Amino acid sequence: GRRYFRSPTQRQPVMTFRLDEERLVLDINLSERTIEGYALFRILAVKEIPRFGINCRQSSVSLVLVNDVSCKYIYDPRTDNGFAIPPNQDAETFAACYLASQRTCELEIFLPAQCHRVLPSARGSWTTVYDVKIFFQLRQPKAGVVFSDSYMYTCSAYGVSRLWMPCFERGPVFCSWAFEITTPTNCVVLASGNVVKETEQNGKKTTFAVQKRKVPSHCIGLVVGVLAQVEVPFSRGDADPPGSPLPEQTPTNSGDQSLEAPDPTQSCFLYGPPALLKRLRHTAKFLPPLVEFFAGYTSVHISRAVGSLVIVFLDCWCSTEPRTYANLGLCSAAHHLLDPQDGD
Repeated sequence: GRRYFRSPTQRQPVMTFRLDEERLVLDINLSERTIEGYALFRILAVKEIPRFGINCRQSSVSLVLVNDVSCKYIYDPRTDNGFAIPPNQDAETFAACYLASQRTCELEIFLPAQCHRVLPSARGSWTTVYDVKIFFQLRQPKAGVVFSDSYMYTCSAYGVSRLWMPCFERGPVFCSWAFEITTPTNCVVLASGNVVKETEQNGKKTTFAVQKRKVPSHCIGLVVGVLAQVEVPFSRGDADPPGSPLPEQTPTNSGDQSLEAPDPTQSCFLYGPPALLKRLRHTAKFLPPLVEFFAGYTSVHISRAVGSLVIVFLDCWCSTEPRTYANLGLCSAAHHLLDPQDGD
């Protein structure tokens, strides 16, 4: 979504469109190891655009709608563009090879003429809007998603997110996110966002979550499964550096708070398989002093920076290194979860 113009001194990019939000509406089946649904992109442009490309691998794409109008597309979900898809947990290998295909888009969408909508001029020059809806299905993925008997998790990284969802990875491209995840009622949904509500219908549960901060696709993670939860509340004294006042907020003309900081008393949540509940509770005891030390050393308040923090300990996570996303962290139960038998 950029073109270049030449000046006497430099060559600068001029953006012709930008991604405002991506919404993932997914139905996840753990037993069949499938992800099915659609990705909805809200794209703002300065003028009509004839086509653009989106990254998507492994999935089968069945339909593309632009502002509810069916459109033509070319989809080439090839896996041999100079390298092979690695095994499930080896996302770093795929990311290391990503530079060989960073200019490649697997899904090229041709926009019908006059299918755009016009926004009020209050949005500045971004007055042309396209709502692009891509219906896809991911079955038995080779990489990017790991399924176990009771849960699944994604392996997002720069250049790897396309393995489990349509997204923009030539950039990176920053946008806000929304999630609508349907699962069995006994499953917990943990996404890179704050859960706003849950509904149940016909024996299934749908979890709605939002990430208002604009983050790229490689900062988006998803965990779904039968997991136990331990809540670790942080008080002002635990989460704030000593003597650190709350940031002042600027009121708007209507009297509301325009800069609404996260509640400093928001909690950290630990999740893991139910068999590890005792170890989760033991590990939770050490988090408040750890966060207090981090806040005092860096002057960074975690809850102000990310809101509620979710840490998931997985027993099939084979890496010794944790992986962090927006609001979400994935760790190895074997390497990072404390055992009460080891003592304090």
